[in-house]
Amino acid sequence: MRISRLNNLILVALSMAVCSTVAAAAPGSLRSDGLYYRHETGESSDLTAYLRFYPDGRVIYVVCDGPPAKIAKWFYWGYVPKPGLDLAQGRYSIQGSRIRFSTRATQEPRIDFSGEVRQNSLLLRTFSHYNGRRAKVGFSFTPVRFLR
Repeated sequence: MRISRLNNLILVALSMAVCSTVAAAAPGSLRSDGLYYRHETGESSDLTAYLRFYPDGRVIYVVCDGPPAKIAKWFYWGYVPKPGLDLAQGRYSIQGSRIRFSTRATQEPRIDFSGEVRQNSLLLRTFSHYNGRRAKVGFSFTPVRFLR
């Protein structure tokens, strides 16, 4: 009797895990189980822009060097960055596949983002309140394991 009950619990847990994985990867849905990223090539260095979305509407943004697995160790809401690195925070709203958000870092003006959530990617228009520049940018998604 005990083994049968244990097997049922295991089956329920596995079913829940499979369902949550499938739901997280649904086409056109925003994912919070990893990072959206895009590479930025500058005059003096190559950096990567990262976005992390939380299910409760929070979003964080940073431009830095390093692979996603390394960034995921310290990239969380409330992180106090080392000097020279500024973590921007904001809130997002989403309607269907349309997303809109603004981020602001302590040392930098606001950046506005709006665009479309696609399967495992974002296509966004940006506006920087620092220099008035507008751009169209794409972000790709990669799943990562977060410590926080």
